[in-house]
Amino acid sequence: MLDLLIQGGTVIDGSGRGRRISDVAIEGGKIVEIRPGLTGEAGEVIEARGLVVCPGFIDIHSHTDFTLPQNPLCESKLRQGVTTEVVGNCGFTAAPVCPDHFDDLMGYLTNTASITEEERRSWTWRTQVDFLDWACRNGSALNVATLVGHGTLRIAAAGFEKKRLDPDELRRMGDLLEGELERGAKGLSLGLQYEPGAFASEEELCSLAERLQRGGGFLAVHLRDESDGLSESLAEVIGVAEKTGVSLQISHLKTEGRRNWGKAREALHLVDQVRSGGLPVSFDVYPYLAYGSGLVDLVPSWCRDRGIGGLLALLADPGSCGRILREMQDFYGASSFHDWGNYRISSAALPYRKEVEGRTIARIADARGCEPEKAVIDLIADAEGAVKMVVFGMCEEDVRSFIVHEASMIASDGRAVAPVGPLGVGKIHPRYYGAFPRVLGRYVREQGVLSLEEAIRKMTSLPAAKSNLRGRGLLREGSWADVTLFDPERVRDCADYDDPHRFAEGIRGVIVNGEVVFSEGAYRGVLPGRRL
Repeated sequence: MLDLLIQGGTVIDGSGRGRRISDVAIEGGKIVEIRPGLTGEAGEVIEARGLVVCPGFIDIHSHTDFTLPQNPLCESKLRQGVTTEVVGNCGFTAAPVCPDHFDDLMGYLTNTASITEEERRSWTWRTQVDFLDWACRNGSALNVATLVGHGTLRIAAAGFEKKRLDPDELRRMGDLLEGELERGAKGLSLGLQYEPGAFASEEELCSLAERLQRGGGFLAVHLRDESDGLSESLAEVIGVAEKTGVSLQISHLKTEGRRNWGKAREALHLVDQVRSGGLPVSFDVYPYLAYGSGLVDLVPSWCRDRGIGGLLALLADPGSCGRILREMQDFYGASSFHDWGNYRISSAALPYRKEVEGRTIARIADARGCEPEKAVIDLIADAEGAVKMVVFGMCEEDVRSFIVHEASMIASDGRAVAPVGPLGVGKIHPRYYGAFPRVLGRYVREQGVLSLEEAIRKMTSLPAAKSNLRGRGLLREGSWADVTLFDPERVRDCADYDDPHRFAEGIRGVIVNGEVVFSEGAYRGVLPGRRL
């Protein structure tokens, strides 16, 4: 007897090929047959007429590793149709950990996660794979694969110091990376915009990329500069790929800042050039005009060279703080393109968080009767760096160009959260709830710039191939039964910047490893996800 039979759905298999009406039979966690007219006994039969039946979506750029321990159901991702997350992006991972540099690591992670004192005391794992196994100890609704964060790796090998690594430190980093790959990590993520990733030399990047290439992993890169220096930053990492042959994934490709709008064509030309030569270069993109990051990114780079502890010490010193304020005023005041109304606080580890979350820096400064730069400094100092922001910095034409390009994949760049409980606070970026349905509703159904088959390919087989997730990303006999069912006429994102904790509509069912996790608005109470 079959475990599950899906009847009469419009099957889009993830390959990019055309759709067909068919039935899908599932047994033992895998797809055993796909054809019309399937009959026979089954533990459950799902009537799918009028629905698309496709592979579960794979979020190749996720940060759910930092919320999975609190929320194994992963609601905001599950209800987008996501069945697999690739975590450990932008250089940030919980491990590997070197006890000698533990405080440096905790300070570094402040830019991406709020870590309590209790959590610090329980930070006992030494590898990222160990951490992920711990995070999944109570189960997970979704499959999870991980990268290793370069910033975390560098701290484990050499601390936070701004320097060129010596041969022993490079070898130690490489050995740590190889150990993670042997345990199952899928690759290495770089956060070259963030210290200490920003300290990396070409020699360091190539040394790690060579190890990655030999170990079959891929290199995911948050570029050094996604605004004025976009072309140079792209050229840097493409150069690393050309020298080492590593498979390159450019993270959340964007043209940031009004003066750079229209540069998508230039960026894509660089990508096309190297792809035409056979180099495995691709990128991911989320379908929004705002990006998210830490508020500490707005202070001068030299202030961050000693980590969050060093920055807070500078802000506590009147002379240093005055210098920082003056430099910020000179920099931001000189830009005719800069508008503090485009910077919104999304979350803050503050007792007065509700007074600032969802408000722009301009509005906060007005309410406090101070300059915007002073408001930024005060928020960073009060929250000890644990402040996140959403910045409106891209244009629709560039985002659309990236989405439709043949080398692009869809990603959220967000964590799995939920509307209630501790993960339901703040004015987070709506991509946490809506990235995948937004592409299906806005760019496929409404604008018609993508076919449904191509959009699904960007969400399934392309990220599966990039991440070397065997048996995932395609509806094929013998593949793992990760399946999403949705209504193509109703699927859409509902979350926005003012009310972000809203589930998408139109996702009718999600199956992970052959088990129905979500169906017709209801959770089944099962956690069949695996660490891949």
